[in-house]
Amino acid sequence: MAGISRRLGPILAGILLGTASCAPAIQTGAYPNSSLLAETGWLAQHLQDSNVRIVDVRGANSYEEGHLPGAVYVNMGDLVDQKAPIRGMLATQSQVEALLGQAGISPATTVVVYDDNGGLWAARFFWILDYLQHKDVRILNGSFAKWTKEGRPLNKDTPKVQTMEYKGNPLPARSVSRDGILGKLQDPGLRLVDARTQGEYQGQDLAGNKRGGHIPGAVNIEWGRNLDQTGAWKSAQELQKMYEAAGVTRDKEIVTYCQTGVRGAHDYFTLRLLGYPRVGLYDGSWEEWGNDTALPAEK
Repeated sequence: MAGISRRLGPILAGILLGTASCAPAIQTGAYPNSSLLAETGWLAQHLQDSNVRIVDVRGANSYEEGHLPGAVYVNMGDLVDQKAPIRGMLATQSQVEALLGQAGISPATTVVVYDDNGGLWAARFFWILDYLQHKDVRILNGSFAKWTKEGRPLNKDTPKVQTMEYKGNPLPARSVSRDGILGKLQDPGLRLVDARTQGEYQGQDLAGNKRGGHIPGAVNIEWGRNLDQTGAWKSAQELQKMYEAAGVTRDKEIVTYCQTGVRGAHDYFTLRLLGYPRVGLYDGSWEEWGNDTALPAEK
């Protein structure tokens, strides 16, 4: 996960201008999976719901300066496997489950997550819970910026939450391995989506890797293109047109990736929002693939 912050500034400057559910259904437009987004108005009405857990993944300092009422802070670094040879890989299932339980989250909890990066880190958190087949996890549309722009309440209180027991049921298809991709590179039914910058994709920006380029056959849809000028998700029609123009169609198995599985999670979430039936994230991403010179690459 480290090392991506330096590439966010130019992207966010242009972006951030200006399942069954225990909670009531929300209406966010024509997205096939609209319940994966929580609008600010809906959340404002459900701040006191005992079954709704709001999760802030911005950073400790930002959280202490003011957060949504009732929000708990989750350090995304705690969800990284520090012992893994590949940087940024997801922590073990038991570690993730323990952290979720400490945050007061059970499998039956409605989780609403937000950040201040256009949903980037929120999407990573979403993918983790989606991989564990959590029944109801949503991203706050427009992030922290939209909430504050609308003048909605903040506080500095750290809520006292009851530790819960969390047991997930991982769905392997949502976390794709290197070998899982390598064995299907020639399969026309597979579509790889690279969420990095065009410079990284084309091999002009090595971004600290041994080599540049992309996985053979991958198309480039940089994660920031999912958002409008306010930092909220574009309409379903705009998104569908963009992905289909790149050959990312519903009949294919889609695997997203980036450098360390964060930006790729944003494309993953967007495709889930659009109702794509087979979507996975390659967690090792270019951090693994690009630094293994035995694996094929294109520029």
